[in-house]
Amino acid sequence: MEAIASFYYGARTKFRSLAIQAGFTLMPFQVASPSGYGDDYFMDVAVLRPTGYGGSGIQCYLLDQIRQAKEEGRLQTIDKTLVFVHAVNPYGMAHYRRVNEENVDLNRNALESHEFDYLINKRDPNVAGYVDLDAFLNPQNKNLPSLVAQSAFQIARYGTSHIKRAVVTGQYWKPSGLFY
Repeated sequence: MEAIASFYYGARTKFRSLAIQAGFTLMPFQVASPSGYGDDYFMDVAVLRPTGYGGSGIQCYLLDQIRQAKEEGRLQTIDKTLVFVHAVNPYGMAHYRRVNEENVDLNRNALESHEFDYLINKRDPNVAGYVDLDAFLNPQNKNLPSLVAQSAFQIARYGTSHIKRAVVTGQYWKPSGLFY
């Protein structure tokens, strides 16, 4: 495969295609067209979200491959900019949690302000059944026998599908709650 394209649209198509094939999520950001003729220019960000230690391992592997290539003379210089973002959520990584120090799950909160506004002000907070399970998902009493009994009761009452949907969907209305 020839890596270098000769024009923008070809380069963008190739990048997006390879990123999708590799399992990345694409986030396109449109850039204003200086010509005013409606040309579409995008900065595309390809995101593969290996969390915490997996992501760190991938980065370390790639950095080691670059080091080896330089030492062996296969790579003289890097004339392009490479950006590695390590530990986007260092608090979560350090504490084996998905959430940051403010209980925000960064994996599900990469929203623009108007999207977040809609979720907290206009969408029914119980759209996925989270409110039904709030006391169960965010218990005040953390006594293990009580939690086991409550789990059995909630499964019998709502079923596992309802509970899974509520947990996976998360919520945007209770900052101290699970999966905010």
